[in-house]
Amino acid sequence: YVPFGTDTDFFRCRSRESSKLKRYIVCIGYNKRDWNTLIEAFKLIQSDVELYMIGNADIECDDPRIKIMAKVNIVELIGLISGSLFGVLPLKSFNYSYGQMTLQQQMALGKAVIVADVPSIREYVKNGIDALLYEPENVLLLKEDMECLLEHPERAEKIGEMAARTINEVYNEKNMAVEIYNYISNIYAKE
Repeated sequence: YVPFGTDTDFFRCRSRESSKLKRYIVCIGYNKRDWNTLIEAFKLIQSDVELYMIGNADIECDDPRIKIMAKVNIVELIGLISGSLFGVLPLKSFNYSYGQMTLQQQMALGKAVIVADVPSIREYVKNGIDALLYEPENVLLLKEDMECLLEHPERAEKIGEMAARTINEVYNEKNMAVEIYNYISNIYAKE
């Protein structure tokens, strides 16, 4: 197992001022996202906050607070993440690795992320410290976590700060490169 790492020079905390201009949550991904659970949970929230679902323009939704967006370039994506209140990463549980890049990019940008508690994510976060985990496909638990961060922005900010620290200290490209090097070196040493 070699942990995935993110480019902390490219994905680094930006100014948080833009989140005060427009209040929105981000969800990023083209496929393999649990759109239905997120949409149903968000519809239960009584708030004027918006949800930007970025990456898949084919999603259908009738809630005017949910903005469906096609893929955007990486610079625009960083701006959208940086301006958000927090992120949601709705995943289903599969027996393979996925979702880490999306999670870590948001964490590196200092954002709290509410993410499904699936095997490919568990080793990367500490629930309540640098992310919030919810039971996959559980609409009510996801709704509660979103409401919690909306009602307590100071908690979202603290989790975001810890998330950035986790990425900068542990899950960065330098540490990933060292782990890959050590793994390959061990293979050659056994021959």
